[in-house]
Amino acid sequence: MKNILVATDFSGCAINAMNMGLALAEYFDATIHYLTTMDDNRNGEALGFSFLTNSTAEKEFVENVNVLFEKWKKEATVRNVKIKTTCTTGKILPILKKYVNENQIDFVVMGSHGHSGVKGFFIGSNCQKVVRALHVPVFIVKDKAIKYEFKNVVFASNFKNEEKASFQKFLTFIYKFKPEIIHLVGVNTLNSFAKSTEEMERRLDEFAKQCKFAKCKKHIYPDLFVEAGIRNFSEKINADLIAISNHNRHPVKRIFSGSTVETLVQNSNLPVLSIDFSEEEILIGK
Repeated sequence: MKNILVATDFSGCAINAMNMGLALAEYFDATIHYLTTMDDNRNGEALGFSFLTNSTAEKEFVENVNVLFEKWKKEATVRNVKIKTTCTTGKILPILKKYVNENQIDFVVMGSHGHSGVKGFFIGSNCQKVVRALHVPVFIVKDKAIKYEFKNVVFASNFKNEEKASFQKFLTFIYKFKPEIIHLVGVNTLNSFAKSTEEMERRLDEFAKQCKFAKCKKHIYPDLFVEAGIRNFSEKINADLIAISNHNRHPVKRIFSGSTVETLVQNSNLPVLSIDFSEEEILIGK
């Protein structure tokens, strides 16, 4: 992991994400990239501007952002971490996609308050849109400041063969933190994504064999919904982190059947690591 991007609006949870990104850059000897955009009104509100409608306000906004970024530059220097900062204009999602592609970003960190209700389902938060659109791992930090050690972690999946690429990415990431326990969690529902308990147990055994550096526990957890099962199990064991494979789905399917990853990002009180993989990676065996 060489380049870590943190998208920030300077809210409380975004500051948590900036701290997390800097810690990860230090862990992995990576370059940290901080990015903000003036077209996100929350940025303007955080820095004292309700609307960015004229050049004077935009100029002041940029000046204030640069002052804030100076603090992070100094902190990165103290930690011997390479840092790049960008303040730009435009909608956050297309900017992120372009920046990730042009700067060889390996990992994205974002803060999220999360929200519930019908509006959230149809429109989605920025974080939900990001995990849907980007093809790199996305680490979602919540309002609560998180620990920078992950000792008791969850990897949730249906544990089919095509999920192994995501699991390998997860193991590569989590190895650095020397976890004590990795919980492999499959959720059985009325519409279970395993054909049977026996089949799920077989899949869990295959994945557990790949985990050589930490104690690995296998769980089949019953719940009404997959997302709820992941959250309930993770909170029950007081997990430090939830990691989940994010197999990109066709937009129409997502609208009608929902996305476990997006719902988890929205509702979880714990940090969530969404690990994307593409069909191309499956075909060429990356």
